[in-house]
Amino acid sequence: MLVLLVAALKLAISSPLGSQQAKQDAVELSALFTDALHQPVEAQVVSHDDLPLLLAQGKVDLAWLSASQYVRAAPAVPVAKVLRGGLPFYRSAVFARKGTVKRLTDLKGKRLAFVSEQSGAGYLLALQVLLGAGFTEPDLRYRTFLGDHAAVCKAVLDGAADAGATFANDGRGGALAGCVETVGARAKELKVLATSDPIPNDVIAARPGAPTEMVSSLRAALLSLSRTAPGREKLGSVFHADGFVPADDADYNSLRSARR
Repeated sequence: MLVLLVAALKLAISSPLGSQQAKQDAVELSALFTDALHQPVEAQVVSHDDLPLLLAQGKVDLAWLSASQYVRAAPAVPVAKVLRGGLPFYRSAVFARKGTVKRLTDLKGKRLAFVSEQSGAGYLLALQVLLGAGFTEPDLRYRTFLGDHAAVCKAVLDGAADAGATFANDGRGGALAGCVETVGARAKELKVLATSDPIPNDVIAARPGAPTEMVSSLRAALLSLSRTAPGREKLGSVFHADGFVPADDADYNSLRSARR
């Protein structure tokens, strides 16, 4: 008997909510995508900055990317982006502990915690907000980059930083969604000082030159998740979302402009 071995597709994700959550997500995503594509899919956790490069170079077949990562993964193929609270976008929020800071401008010269220099909600969009409020480079001299949203939220809560930046959702999760999803009830100890303009939600994308049939099949599977109870459970537990919509490369032009 001739047995055909089908090579596993490689799916890469990073760990914006911390390494433990990412490892759990990788296991569930492997099963979910294997079922959707009727082909083995192996998910792996990689660093935030390596993820877009791996996809752009075709070293992985699929990736779950934030908006800023997707922009850096060009010419990747967008498959579908998530909906949270029925909305296809989110924002960056600059926040501090309640009772410590009254106004955004009080943060000049303070200890500011960010995710990474390449993070959209965790730095780039927050930086735009700060610069727009009159901050200068000397005002930002005590900024630090902690690697993920969980670390940023915890640093502010524990007093290791005076303020931080995370993602906010107008729908599900609210103004401090990035902290609600990582530190839970303790997010009530924080307050938002300012938010950015909307940013497109995170996206599932395929490598450049990916087969059209694979992209179409995966898009259809992701869009159908919200139609069944098990699918909605996966949306909530893995993607922290309530659905998917088709993604278009032009959706991310506003973020490209912000990076210039």
